[in-house]
Amino acid sequence: MKKIFPLLLLLLAFINLQGQTVTNTQTTLITKRTADWCPYCGTYGWQFTTQLKPKLVGKDGIMWNVHYSGGLATNTSKAIAANIGGVGQPLIFLNTETDDIGLNASNVAAKVDEVAQWVDDLSLFGALIGMGGEAKVNPSNELTAKAKVKFYDSAENGEFYLGFYLVKKNLVAFQQSVGQNAVHHAVLDQSLTEGFFGNKIGAAPVSKGAEFETSASLANLVLHNGKLEDTKVVMVLWNKLSTGKYIFLNAREVDLQLTQTTSAQDIDQTLSFTAKAGSDYIDVLIDDASIDPTAIRVYDVNGHEFKGQTSKADNHSYRINGLNLVPGVYFVKLEVGHKTATRQVFYTH
Repeated sequence: MKKIFPLLLLLLAFINLQGQTVTNTQTTLITKRTADWCPYCGTYGWQFTTQLKPKLVGKDGIMWNVHYSGGLATNTSKAIAANIGGVGQPLIFLNTETDDIGLNASNVAAKVDEVAQWVDDLSLFGALIGMGGEAKVNPSNELTAKAKVKFYDSAENGEFYLGFYLVKKNLVAFQQSVGQNAVHHAVLDQSLTEGFFGNKIGAAPVSKGAEFETSASLANLVLHNGKLEDTKVVMVLWNKLSTGKYIFLNAREVDLQLTQTTSAQDIDQTLSFTAKAGSDYIDVLIDDASIDPTAIRVYDVNGHEFKGQTSKADNHSYRINGLNLVPGVYFVKLEVGHKTATRQVFYTH
């Protein structure tokens, strides 16, 4: 089996990153300059982000917590905070506006409404530079993010960079005035590129209609909370001025996707099923109820087979118990006579 699975991994690597649909949507980036030791960041600063979060659902606004100091600060978050500027905390910045919004303990509700309206208003205007992107994780836990940029108008000043950033959602960590188990909304973690502001994609003058593509990767990704949905990639398009300051232009937040394959060497494309890992079990749902599998096998990325007890729930659903899995990537192989199909699953419990 160890000779078979490298072929499967090659098939997975062959799948192209697609879906980078470029739109002229203008996204607002809402930055909270914060620190875990700051008491006000855990009171009115916390109230602001908590109340604004539901108002951004389905809207063209991205909000992240940028820790410039303290236990959650990283080299990336410090660099982003320094670029935006400001003294003190909590400060709320829209895009890279010079001044923060003036949040204080007495105007939280008003500022929440103000920012939500800003997001709505700005989205009505098409972006001068559009973006599209995606991020995928392969069986070796390597994250690859890819972006495409299109200029809908010409650009005459500066250089253009595309930054790729990991953001942790629902991060449970200390926050002054909240406690040891505060659930932080979205914390800027690290850049996927060596530079904190990403890859240079071009320099002025840039003609209207010009398009650029760029990518970044990270080996040995550790999913935050073990969940795809709690780890996001935020892509930010920056304009670097002659002063060295990076000005926000546009952004996208993308969900992580798993690269998957439906076939091995002798696969029949009509053999279709889904697999999902739970609390030390894997459920298998076969699309065609008339298919009676010869075997259902579970392997890790090294080709080691995990033995369990397979039970039939109904005429096309099976559960494999007692696998004694550790968190990681696994493959479920369905065999029906000489035909096989394989699905990749993440076990995170």
